Amino acid sequence: LEEEGDKDGAKASWQAAIQADPKHAAAHHNLGCLLEEEGDCNGSNASYLAAIQANPKYIDKHRDLYYNLGQLLKKEGDYNGAMAIYQAAIKADPKCSYAHYHLGCLLEEEDDEDGAKASYQAAIQADPKHAAAHNNLGWLLEEEDDEDGAKASYQAAIQADPKHA
Repeated sequence: LEEEGDKDGAKASWQAAIQADPKHAAAHHNLGCLLEEEGDCNGSNASYLAAIQANPKYIDKHRDLYYNLGQLLKKEGDYNGAMAIYQAAIKADPKCSYAHYHLGCLLEEEDDEDGAKASYQAAIQADPKHAAAHNNLGWLLEEEDDEDGAKASYQAAIQADPKHA
């Protein structure tokens, strides 16, 4: 229904699915996405959390749920909540490069350069072609006057994704 432009119908459909089966994680997730599009951060956060609580195994195939919730919490200024979500994603999948990367971004914003570096390095270890993690690590190394390390990181970023230059 949403693809046809009937967002109200889609919302009603997902709400009905949730009422019929409160453990319908996909319905919670989809409702959360719709609420996020509408600007209802509280509603979308609640729906994303409900999806995770309804079926913790759902997240195994839908890691974007962690990302969506983490980004919403960050947008609301709840950095601790966002960090907790990314840490939960890492606990669920230690090789989840985006969770390491976004955790690093938050740590960097909180002036925890050592934590940010460790997170970027973990993102790179999980996905050696994670250009943004290479780039951000390079910036931190440059700030520490580690020119060789920074240069190597920037080169790795460009090699991973030439558009990242």
